[in-house]
Amino acid sequence: MGTSHRVSNSVELDAHFGYENNSWDASDILLDGESDTIYAGVHEIYQPNDFWGVRGFVTGIWGDNEVKSRLLNDASKDDVDSFSVMADVTTYFNFPVTEHSTLRPELGVAYIHTKTDAWDTQWSREDNQYLNRSFKKQTYDDVFMRAKLRWFGEFETDQGAIVKPNVSVGARVLLTDNSFDSSMLLNGQYYSTDIKDDRALGLVGIGFTVGKNLWRFSLEGQGAYGANTTSHMIWGTATYDF
Repeated sequence: MGTSHRVSNSVELDAHFGYENNSWDASDILLDGESDTIYAGVHEIYQPNDFWGVRGFVTGIWGDNEVKSRLLNDASKDDVDSFSVMADVTTYFNFPVTEHSTLRPELGVAYIHTKTDAWDTQWSREDNQYLNRSFKKQTYDDVFMRAKLRWFGEFETDQGAIVKPNVSVGARVLLTDNSFDSSMLLNGQYYSTDIKDDRALGLVGIGFTVGKNLWRFSLEGQGAYGANTTSHMIWGTATYDF
């Protein structure tokens, strides 16, 4: 949910908050889990004219995560708390292509701070106690730069609904160190490995929004592609303004 307040003709200040529940499964490494997340923040839009604007947000994210580990004859369930802060600023320019469509180049920078508390994996069977693991608290910071070219349109149907399709392509580049240390204590010995993120990702997106009166419905898809990463997301949203 959120609230909007128009300060002037060119400035809009908004607040947002929400709750998420996620389930995930990494069966190839015998892990699965569930998380409950609360997030809250503020965002703004500054657009002094139809050609140029700036938008940004700051969001805090609090996560309560349940991680389930499995062995052939045993299982463990562990709680992991996490906290993140995300900040993003994007500037954009609007170039009308036709009466009903616009081409928009975008350039943005984002900062993410993440902290994950220390946690333990405790097996239930006595003969597996030597496999108990302890993971250190993790804290890391990332800064990204993002460039996109977005096309979007706005059309009205005979029934009075407003349809807004959009397509985007772009890239995201990591400006900070692209690795973080993952350490665990196993059988009295610390083991550590560096986990590397892709320095650059290609981004593609497609979607549309249909709105009438106070209701809006949208369906969006996004893909990210790197040397070691491929991810796809599809989500739908229903919005009611009051």
